[in-house]
Amino acid sequence: DNDAIMRFAVITELLHTMALVHDDIMDESTKRHNIPTIHSYLQTQDTRISRRIAEWQAILVWDLLLAWVYDLLHTTHLWFDLDHLLQAQQTIHTMIQEVIAWQMLDIDLSIGDAVDLETLERKNLYKTARYSFAQPLLAGAQLAWADQSQQILIMKLWEQLGIAYQIRDDLLDVLEFETDKNTFADVQEGQQTYLTYYIKTSGTQAQKNLLQHHMGQQLNSSNIVELKQMFFESGAIDFAKAKMTEHIAHAHSLLNQLTIVDDAMLSPLHALLSKFEKFN
Repeated sequence: DNDAIMRFAVITELLHTMALVHDDIMDESTKRHNIPTIHSYLQTQDTRISRRIAEWQAILVWDLLLAWVYDLLHTTHLWFDLDHLLQAQQTIHTMIQEVIAWQMLDIDLSIGDAVDLETLERKNLYKTARYSFAQPLLAGAQLAWADQSQQILIMKLWEQLGIAYQIRDDLLDVLEFETDKNTFADVQEGQQTYLTYYIKTSGTQAQKNLLQHHMGQQLNSSNIVELKQMFFESGAIDFAKAKMTEHIAHAHSLLNQLTIVDDAMLSPLHALLSKFEKFN
Protein backbone atom coordinates (compact mmCIF):
# COMPACT_ATOMS: atom_id res chain seq x y z
CA ASP A 1 0.00 0.00 0.00
CA ASN A 2 2.04 2.95 -1.28
CA ASP A 3 -0.27 5.50 0.36
CA ALA A 4 0.25 3.93 3.78
CA ILE A 5 4.01 3.82 3.26
CA MET A 6 4.05 7.44 2.10
CA ARG A 7 2.05 8.63 5.13
CA PHE A 8 4.63 7.11 7.46
CA ALA A 9 7.58 8.30 5.34
CA VAL A 10 6.31 11.89 5.49
CA ILE A 11 7.02 11.79 9.23
CA THR A 12 10.76 11.71 8.56
CA GLU A 13 10.50 14.62 6.09
CA LEU A 14 8.65 16.73 8.65
CA LEU A 15 11.23 15.82 11.30
CA HIS A 16 14.10 16.77 9.02
CA THR A 17 12.49 20.10 8.14
CA MET A 18 11.74 20.73 11.80
CA ALA A 19 15.38 20.23 12.76
CA LEU A 20 16.60 22.49 9.95
CA VAL A 21 14.31 25.34 11.04
CA HIS A 22 16.01 25.36 14.44
CA ASP A 23 19.44 24.81 12.94
CA ASP A 24 19.04 27.82 10.64
CA ILE A 25 18.02 30.06 13.53
CA MET A 26 20.92 28.97 15.71
CA ASP A 27 23.43 29.24 12.85
CA GLU A 28 21.92 32.56 11.71
CA SER A 29 21.70 31.12 8.19
CA THR A 30 19.95 33.23 5.57
CA LYS A 31 19.72 30.49 2.92
CA ARG A 32 18.98 26.77 2.78
CA HIS A 33 19.44 25.05 -0.60
CA ASN A 34 19.80 28.48 -2.14
CA ILE A 35 16.38 29.76 -1.02
CA PRO A 36 15.68 31.97 2.03
CA THR A 37 15.38 30.26 5.40
CA ILE A 38 12.04 30.74 7.15
CA HIS A 39 13.12 33.51 9.51
CA SER A 40 15.01 35.42 6.79
CA TYR A 41 12.06 35.03 4.39
CA LEU A 42 9.64 36.49 6.94
CA GLN A 43 11.79 39.59 7.31
CA THR A 44 11.46 40.30 3.59
CA GLN A 45 7.66 40.20 3.71
CA ASP A 46 7.02 43.11 6.05
CA THR A 47 9.36 45.93 7.08
CA ARG A 48 7.74 45.92 10.53
CA ILE A 49 9.02 42.40 11.22
CA SER A 50 12.26 42.54 13.16
CA ARG A 51 14.83 39.75 13.19
CA ARG A 52 13.71 38.72 16.67
CA ILE A 53 10.02 38.47 15.71
CA ALA A 54 10.92 36.54 12.54
CA GLU A 55 12.87 34.04 14.65
CA TRP A 56 9.96 33.70 17.10
CA GLN A 57 7.63 32.92 14.20
CA ALA A 58 10.09 30.35 12.84
CA ILE A 59 10.22 28.68 16.27
CA LEU A 60 6.42 28.46 16.22
CA VAL A 61 6.64 26.84 12.77
CA TRP A 62 8.96 24.30 14.41
CA ASP A 63 6.30 23.64 17.07
CA LEU A 64 3.67 23.16 14.38
CA LEU A 65 5.85 20.72 12.45
CA LEU A 66 6.43 18.69 15.62
CA ALA A 67 2.68 18.59 16.25
CA TRP A 68 2.17 17.24 12.72
CA VAL A 69 4.86 14.62 13.34
CA TYR A 70 3.07 13.26 16.40
CA ASP A 71 -0.29 13.44 14.66
CA LEU A 72 1.02 11.29 11.81
CA LEU A 73 3.06 9.06 14.10
CA HIS A 74 0.09 8.02 16.21
CA THR A 75 -2.63 8.02 13.61
CA THR A 76 -4.23 4.66 12.87
CA HIS A 77 -1.87 2.84 10.53
CA LEU A 78 -4.10 -0.15 9.85
CA TRP A 79 -2.02 -1.49 6.98
CA PHE A 80 1.00 -2.28 9.18
CA ASP A 81 1.39 -5.15 11.60
CA LEU A 82 0.93 -3.73 15.13
CA ASP A 83 4.14 -5.15 16.63
CA HIS A 84 6.29 -3.84 13.80
CA LEU A 85 4.47 -0.49 13.83
CA LEU A 86 5.24 -0.08 17.54
CA GLN A 87 8.91 -0.79 16.82
CA ALA A 88 8.99 1.86 14.09
CA GLN A 89 7.17 4.39 16.29
CA GLN A 90 9.72 3.84 19.06
CA THR A 91 12.55 4.35 16.56
CA ILE A 92 11.06 7.74 15.60
CA HIS A 93 10.67 8.71 19.27
CA THR A 94 14.32 7.85 19.90
CA MET A 95 15.38 9.84 16.85
CA ILE A 96 13.59 12.98 18.10
CA GLN A 97 15.20 12.77 21.52
CA GLU A 98 18.68 12.08 20.16
CA VAL A 99 18.80 14.89 17.61
CA ILE A 100 17.63 17.47 20.19
CA ALA A 101 20.03 16.26 22.87
CA TRP A 102 23.03 16.22 20.53
CA GLN A 103 22.16 19.60 19.04
CA MET A 104 22.39 20.91 22.61
CA LEU A 105 25.82 19.29 22.94
CA ASP A 106 26.86 20.75 19.58
CA ILE A 107 26.13 24.23 20.91
CA ASP A 108 28.20 23.54 24.01
CA LEU A 109 31.10 22.27 21.88
CA SER A 110 31.09 25.47 19.81
CA ILE A 111 32.11 27.52 22.84
CA GLY A 112 34.56 25.04 24.36
CA ASP A 113 38.07 23.73 23.79
CA ALA A 114 39.07 21.10 21.23
CA VAL A 115 37.15 17.84 21.53
CA ASP A 116 38.62 14.37 21.25
CA LEU A 117 37.98 12.32 18.12
CA GLU A 118 35.55 9.97 19.89
CA THR A 119 33.30 12.87 20.97
CA LEU A 120 33.43 14.36 17.48
CA GLU A 121 32.43 11.03 15.92
CA ARG A 122 29.60 10.59 18.42
CA LYS A 123 28.33 14.11 17.69
CA ASN A 124 28.28 13.38 13.95
CA LEU A 125 26.68 10.01 14.60
CA TYR A 126 23.75 11.31 16.65
CA LYS A 127 23.33 14.79 15.18
CA THR A 128 23.59 13.80 11.51
CA ALA A 129 23.97 10.11 10.69
CA ARG A 130 21.25 8.58 12.82
CA TYR A 131 18.48 11.10 12.28
CA SER A 132 19.22 11.90 8.62
CA PHE A 133 19.90 8.35 7.49
CA ALA A 134 19.98 5.40 9.86
CA GLN A 135 16.81 5.67 11.92
CA PRO A 136 14.39 6.60 9.11
CA LEU A 137 15.67 3.59 7.17
CA LEU A 138 15.52 1.41 10.27
CA ALA A 139 11.87 2.38 10.76
CA GLY A 140 11.18 1.40 7.16
CA ALA A 141 12.96 -1.91 7.65
CA GLN A 142 10.94 -2.60 10.79
CA LEU A 143 7.68 -1.92 8.96
CA ALA A 144 8.87 -4.30 6.20
CA TRP A 145 9.45 -7.10 8.74
CA ALA A 146 13.22 -7.15 8.36
CA ASP A 147 14.79 -9.61 10.78
CA GLN A 148 16.99 -8.40 13.63
CA SER A 149 20.27 -9.14 11.86
CA GLN A 150 19.23 -7.09 8.82
CA GLN A 151 18.04 -4.24 11.03
CA ILE A 152 21.45 -4.11 12.69
CA LEU A 153 23.19 -4.12 9.30
CA ILE A 154 20.97 -1.31 8.01
CA MET A 155 21.68 0.82 11.10
CA LYS A 156 25.43 0.27 10.88
CA LEU A 157 25.52 0.85 7.11
CA TRP A 158 23.71 4.18 7.27
CA GLU A 159 25.59 5.31 10.36
CA GLN A 160 28.81 4.89 8.39
CA LEU A 161 27.45 6.68 5.34
CA GLY A 162 25.91 9.41 7.50
CA ILE A 163 29.24 10.17 9.17
CA ALA A 164 30.90 10.20 5.73
CA TYR A 165 28.21 12.64 4.61
CA GLN A 166 29.00 14.97 7.52
CA ILE A 167 32.73 14.89 6.74
CA ARG A 168 31.88 15.63 3.09
CA ASP A 169 29.79 18.58 4.26
CA ASP A 170 32.70 19.84 6.40
CA LEU A 171 34.97 19.66 3.34
CA LEU A 172 32.46 21.42 1.10
CA ASP A 173 32.36 24.27 3.59
CA VAL A 174 36.07 24.85 3.01
CA LEU A 175 36.46 23.80 -0.63
CA GLU A 176 33.57 25.95 -1.90
CA PHE A 177 31.94 23.27 -4.06
CA GLU A 178 28.45 24.44 -3.10
CA THR A 179 26.97 27.78 -4.13
CA ASP A 180 24.05 27.59 -1.68
CA LYS A 181 26.19 27.58 1.45
CA ASN A 182 28.23 30.32 3.05
CA THR A 183 31.94 29.53 2.74
CA PHE A 184 33.70 28.80 6.03
CA ALA A 185 30.39 28.93 7.89
CA ASP A 186 31.64 26.24 10.30
CA VAL A 187 34.61 28.34 11.44
CA GLN A 188 32.49 31.48 11.70
CA GLU A 189 29.95 29.61 13.83
CA GLY A 190 32.66 28.03 15.99
CA GLN A 191 31.72 24.52 14.86
CA GLN A 192 33.98 21.59 15.78
CA THR A 193 34.77 19.58 12.63
CA TYR A 194 37.40 17.06 11.53
CA LEU A 195 39.34 19.95 10.02
CA THR A 196 39.39 22.07 13.18
CA TYR A 197 40.10 18.94 15.24
CA TYR A 198 43.19 18.22 13.16
CA ILE A 199 44.54 21.76 13.53
CA LYS A 200 43.90 21.82 17.28
CA THR A 201 45.60 18.46 17.84
CA SER A 202 48.24 18.21 15.08
CA GLY A 203 48.78 21.71 13.74
CA THR A 204 51.74 23.96 14.48
CA GLN A 205 51.39 26.54 17.22
CA ALA A 206 51.03 29.24 14.57
CA GLN A 207 48.22 27.29 12.89
CA LYS A 208 46.47 26.72 16.22
CA ASN A 209 46.73 30.42 17.03
CA LEU A 210 45.37 31.39 13.61
CA LEU A 211 42.38 29.09 13.92
CA GLN A 212 41.69 30.16 17.51
CA HIS A 213 41.80 33.82 16.48
CA HIS A 214 39.13 33.30 13.80
CA MET A 215 36.85 30.71 15.43
CA GLY A 216 33.40 32.17 16.00
CA GLN A 217 34.31 35.42 14.20
CA GLN A 218 33.05 37.03 11.00
CA LEU A 219 35.54 36.41 8.18
CA ASN A 220 36.50 38.57 5.22
CA SER A 221 37.89 37.26 1.91
CA SER A 222 41.48 37.66 3.08
CA ASN A 223 40.80 35.63 6.23
CA ILE A 224 39.19 32.87 4.16
CA VAL A 225 42.16 32.63 1.77
CA GLU A 226 44.56 32.41 4.73
CA LEU A 227 42.52 29.74 6.53
CA LYS A 228 42.00 27.71 3.37
CA GLN A 229 45.73 27.64 2.73
CA MET A 230 46.30 26.56 6.32
CA PHE A 231 43.87 23.64 6.03
CA PHE A 232 45.64 22.41 2.90
CA GLU A 233 49.23 22.90 4.07
CA SER A 234 48.62 21.41 7.53
CA GLY A 235 47.27 18.15 6.15
CA ALA A 236 43.78 18.74 7.61
CA ILE A 237 42.09 18.30 4.22
CA ASP A 238 43.89 14.99 3.58
CA PHE A 239 43.06 13.84 7.12
CA ALA A 240 39.33 14.52 6.64
CA LYS A 241 39.32 12.82 3.23
CA ALA A 242 41.06 9.77 4.70
CA LYS A 243 38.46 9.54 7.48
CA MET A 244 35.67 9.80 4.91
CA THR A 245 37.27 7.01 2.86
CA GLU A 246 37.37 4.77 5.95
CA HIS A 247 33.65 5.21 6.58
CA ILE A 248 32.75 4.68 2.90
CA ALA A 249 34.80 1.46 2.79
CA HIS A 250 33.03 0.22 5.91
CA ALA A 251 29.66 1.10 4.34
CA HIS A 252 30.59 -0.88 1.21
CA SER A 253 31.34 -3.99 3.24
CA LEU A 254 28.03 -3.69 5.11
CA LEU A 255 26.06 -3.09 1.91
CA ASN A 256 27.38 -6.35 0.47
CA GLN A 257 25.95 -8.20 3.47
CA LEU A 258 22.36 -6.99 2.98
CA THR A 259 19.95 -9.64 1.69
CA ILE A 260 17.55 -7.32 -0.18
CA VAL A 261 15.98 -9.44 -2.89
CA ASP A 262 15.23 -6.66 -5.39
CA ASP A 263 18.43 -5.48 -7.10
CA ALA A 264 16.61 -2.31 -8.15
CA MET A 265 16.61 -1.29 -4.48
CA LEU A 266 20.34 -1.86 -4.13
CA SER A 267 21.49 0.08 -7.19
CA PRO A 268 20.67 3.56 -5.78
CA LEU A 269 22.67 2.69 -2.66
CA HIS A 270 25.69 1.68 -4.73
CA ALA A 271 25.27 4.87 -6.78
CA LEU A 272 25.29 6.99 -3.62
CA LEU A 273 28.49 5.37 -2.39
CA SER A 274 30.08 5.96 -5.80
CA LYS A 275 29.14 9.66 -5.61
CA PHE A 276 31.00 9.96 -2.33
CA GLU A 277 34.03 8.19 -3.77
CA LYS A 278 34.17 10.52 -6.79
CA PHE A 279 34.18 13.52 -4.49
CA ASN A 280 37.11 12.06 -2.57
